[in-house]
Amino acid sequence: MTDLSELGLLIDTLSFDPTDDELKQIYKIFKNDFIDSQVFIDDKKIKIILEKSRIPEFRDYPETFVHIITRKSPYSGKRNFEPARANRIHWIKEIIQQRNDARIKYFKWLDADNILKEHYWFEEGDFMIVLKEVSKDLMIITAFCVDETEKTKYKKRYRQYQTSR
Repeated sequence: MTDLSELGLLIDTLSFDPTDDELKQIYKIFKNDFIDSQVFIDDKKIKIILEKSRIPEFRDYPETFVHIITRKSPYSGKRNFEPARANRIHWIKEIIQQRNDARIKYFKWLDADNILKEHYWFEEGDFMIVLKEVSKDLMIITAFCVDETEKTKYKKRYRQYQTSR
């Protein structure tokens, strides 16, 4: 395991238009971490959606992978490649495995669709992983960089969860 404070970017020169080789490098890590091996939280297996993405630029890749490396535009509604997310793909497994580290803020939040989701926020790295319970396991919903404007919202949710326990 890598110490959380030592997690860095995967590809320093990654842009909004990744090369095929860069995309393959990013996918290789995801595949190794979540397809070729199994990750658990307690006795719950971490699952992903393996069906191919419907996004034309990424239709050769699994849905969960594409959801992690893209971000929905608030203007067009289209998902676009997001280098900041993709560059942290190798953080996801590390954060899950080190979820008991004091630097990981854990909270549950009921979203607008009334779905209870688990959040693992590595605040120091401005990175959030969101899971939801599916049957007796957990599924990765997404992972993303927490924007400066969102930090207050997540801090409030974390505090509310902590006080409600």
